[in-house]
Amino acid sequence: MIIPAILIFYAVVVVAIGFLDSRHVKGFDDYVFAGRNRGLLMVTSSTLASIVGASATIGMVNLAYASGFPSFWWLGSGAVGLVAGSLLVAKNIYNLKAYTLADIVDKLLGPWTRRAVSVLIIAAWAGIVAAQYVAAGQLISLLCGLPYLAAMLLTAGFITIYCAMGGQASVLKTDFIQLLFIVAGLGIALWALYGKTGLPAGGLKFELVNEEFPASMVWYMMLIVGSSFVIGPDIFGRLFTARSATVARRSMFISGLLLTVVSFGIVMIGLWAKDFAAIPSGERNNVLPWLMMNAMSKPLGVVLAMGLLSALISSADTCTITAATTFEHDLRGGSSVAGTRMATIAVSIVAVCLAWKNPGIIHTLLVAYSIFNCGVFPALLFAIVFYRKVRLNPVFATAGIIAGGVLGGVSGMTQRPGLAIYAMAGSAIFALFALYKGRRVG
Repeated sequence: MIIPAILIFYAVVVVAIGFLDSRHVKGFDDYVFAGRNRGLLMVTSSTLASIVGASATIGMVNLAYASGFPSFWWLGSGAVGLVAGSLLVAKNIYNLKAYTLADIVDKLLGPWTRRAVSVLIIAAWAGIVAAQYVAAGQLISLLCGLPYLAAMLLTAGFITIYCAMGGQASVLKTDFIQLLFIVAGLGIALWALYGKTGLPAGGLKFELVNEEFPASMVWYMMLIVGSSFVIGPDIFGRLFTARSATVARRSMFISGLLLTVVSFGIVMIGLWAKDFAAIPSGERNNVLPWLMMNAMSKPLGVVLAMGLLSALISSADTCTITAATTFEHDLRGGSSVAGTRMATIAVSIVAVCLAWKNPGIIHTLLVAYSIFNCGVFPALLFAIVFYRKVRLNPVFATAGIIAGGVLGGVSGMTQRPGLAIYAMAGSAIFALFALYKGRRVG
């Protein structure tokens, strides 16, 4: 009974935070951006906690077990993207004083692309929330013996409650708590596993590419995954809460450095499993939960379980509030706290339906990421970098977004990563023309 009791206590604390924060919400800025007055520690911890979700823990350990050390690039490309973003876009993003990524599209590229980008963000980010619900439901089912559907619904319910009540302030506070659990869980897992056996006799292969993970896959990760860390609605949502442009830029840079360390630690867990653990073939898509139940003592396994659950919840809450804000502000055209709360509930319901009907949702997510990044990234990157210098030509910018998005979608649906690189390149060419034909500002 100790694990259910811990989970109930955890849920009560998180919901209580949401209730207390709801009493201090005075308007839309308070609810969506926590008053835009958060410091470096809070913004950085929320950024990291939001990034380290299902794909970055359970998925990345599975990838390391199958492909070795080069799986580091799943999050390593994100670390590169965060550092690049801090140098290229963070200051201008903050100074735009926007509410959402789609709002930035409106300010820089025109209103005709705003709604299309909004629909894409909502659909993709509802899918990401669903993926977290799936993983959390499976984990709680494993820990407590509950049916998967009941465990998934309980997780979705309590995340929705505290997000809807407290908004961004609750997300920031709970992300900080969840990051502590994530670091403790991963750290204890490394200590428990390598403390038992040490390094393998032949040492570990710290190779950046191999046969299972060739250089072409690294380039794909950099372009499709890494670009979403330079320009992404959830990352922007963290920066909008900062008290200054300096805090926004520094938090993005520090998050990139720390993400490198986290990525290395997660890969090391997968490498340990590959070298030492005889994992049944049917469990190789759940390497980390299997290690938790079979290679660690129960107390340490509980800490790791809380770390994993925190990783899933911290990604789900950020993506929920991001999609809800985009729906209220960019599709509905409102700025109502009540409207955003209703949108939060609606996003959660859609995510639950996706998680219920399609527990193998990762392929769908890759399609959405490919459409979004191949289409939106190049034009919006140039627009932000040259903010207050050049306003991009809207015809070429929109053409690039459409062409890149269509080819990116084909790449994701046909599972041809090479096509995504061509899609990104084509979109970038249109963006360059849009810059060349753009209107000089000032």
